[in-house]
Amino acid sequence: MVTEAQHTIITDPAAPELHRLCPDLTTEQLHSPETKTLARTLVSMIDQGWIGGVGLAAPQIGSTSRLVVFRYSAHGNPVIAANLHVTRAWGDILLKEGCLSIPHREFTVRRAERVSATWTDLQGKQVSIRRAYGLFAQVLQHECDHLDGFLVTDRLEVKP
Repeated sequence: MVTEAQHTIITDPAAPELHRLCPDLTTEQLHSPETKTLARTLVSMIDQGWIGGVGLAAPQIGSTSRLVVFRYSAHGNPVIAANLHVTRAWGDILLKEGCLSIPHREFTVRRAERVSATWTDLQGKQVSIRRAYGLFAQVLQHECDHLDGFLVTDRLEVKP
């Protein structure tokens, strides 16, 4: 069983756990006690004051579950999203971005200005966002990248 005490955020950008594609969770997996425990762990970790992030993906704590927690805004309630996928992207923008797996660094990345995305909540309800923009679009892209095995350093516009 997964407990919060067993998890820390992986902060080695070369760690293989951060570069794996996470397959979609099945309905059975979505409703499993393990997924619910993992979701509580992710929420608890992001709610800890020292983390300071607006999103956290399961691969960042060593899990291959396609599960993330994020906030629509920096101070909003956490949203748990299984099987997150960015389905469409528009525009092009340069942004400053950090990553909890590469702490205390900021990178300039090119992201889509607006995105559409889908995910499933823990009750099995499909959620579809037609046009996210601003910080929300950035968070969706960043967390989806984690689920697809990419880090912010794979999206660098300006090399450090």
